[in-house]
Amino acid sequence: DDRPMVSAYDPTCGSGSLLLRVRAAAKHKVSLDGQDIDPANIELSYMNMVIHGCETPSILQGDTLNSPKHVVNGKLQTYDYVVSNPKFSLHNWMLTAKEDDEYGRWNPEIGVPPQQYGDFAFLLHCVKSMKPNGKCAIIVPNGVLTRGGDEERLRKWLIEQRLLSGIIAFPANAFYGTSIAGNVLVLDNHRVHDGALFIHASKLGY
Repeated sequence: DDRPMVSAYDPTCGSGSLLLRVRAAAKHKVSLDGQDIDPANIELSYMNMVIHGCETPSILQGDTLNSPKHVVNGKLQTYDYVVSNPKFSLHNWMLTAKEDDEYGRWNPEIGVPPQQYGDFAFLLHCVKSMKPNGKCAIIVPNGVLTRGGDEERLRKWLIEQRLLSGIIAFPANAFYGTSIAGNVLVLDNHRVHDGALFIHASKLGY
């Protein structure tokens, strides 16, 4: 098989289902990397990978925001595709991480995700994990689109950097593990065009 290899990564991989969806949809061979804070999820993810014929994933255990494991020469490893369904509004997420992040994910000049909401921390980790032409889909709560302070600054930064290409708004009970409404943010590195497509899918029934 001489098809080119592409890379996919989920920093909050859970059982590995999003990574397996990427693999199933891909037109190329795909390498799968993931990280999760729960050791039980690591075992489950590996089991799912083997069941689906992917026997060489790199699924590592640890706190992605404070101790990312997929690091090369002191920098985050980058990928063609990044997917993530992180825990919504994680409180007190910054444990050993610093406001001036050593991996360049956030800094006081652009904006530091607040301690009471970890959503932008996961989002910025995904941004930093994309290759120059990488793409990302991340599920976030509505607050990411509406809260003020540093999160407002970070939203503006995402738009100014032309990283945000689309928002798909979903109704309550659309995502596993939470009953609240959420959104899929689609990120595209090094876009040429301004603007973002907004799809209002919250009228769908679940």
